[in-house]
Amino acid sequence: MFLAAIVSSLILMLVFLAFSFLFSGFETGFISVNLVALEQDARKDRTKDLLLKQLKEPDKLLSTTLIGNNIANVVLASLATFFAHQLNYVYFPPQYTALAIGLVVLLIGEILPKALFRDHADKLVPAVLPILMFFYYLFKPLVASVSVINARMRSALNIDEDGHFHSLSKEDLSFLLSQATGDAITQPQIDMIEDALEFREQE
Repeated sequence: MFLAAIVSSLILMLVFLAFSFLFSGFETGFISVNLVALEQDARKDRTKDLLLKQLKEPDKLLSTTLIGNNIANVVLASLATFFAHQLNYVYFPPQYTALAIGLVVLLIGEILPKALFRDHADKLVPAVLPILMFFYYLFKPLVASVSVINARMRSALNIDEDGHFHSLSKEDLSFLLSQATGDAITQPQIDMIEDALEFREQE
């Protein structure tokens, strides 16, 4: 019975640590996605098309990651305390429980996933999007409550609520091209791209 409780606690701690890793990493990756590449890929990939739609209303998934990460961390801390209690405080003194779990969550639940998802956002975010959508629907009442509170706070602080996603326009691309320097892109290449933009606009 004692061994089963210890093993169960360890398994559950690993599960919720994985949830913390997922929510924390997705939060950073979600805002690090290459929007230009995503718009192109969304035409032929249903998952990326869904991701593009979610980016137009980011509050939904960002609220989901916030709620999920907090739940995971609270449950993880509770499980760690229970785990220490099962060991009768002999092998793992209780005063070190909070410190140990805090360091583990900081490293594996915050620093590592944020760095990983930031550097590989275009691959990892679409891959885990279905999981986040599942938790979005699971937490939907809480997400809706957070959205309402967020909207009221914006209204009270007179903050513009126009937080919609805007894709790059022809003028945006032309400006970026005009700012290009160095050998990476030459003037003939710039002229060719601008001609292509003009042709697409006339279609």
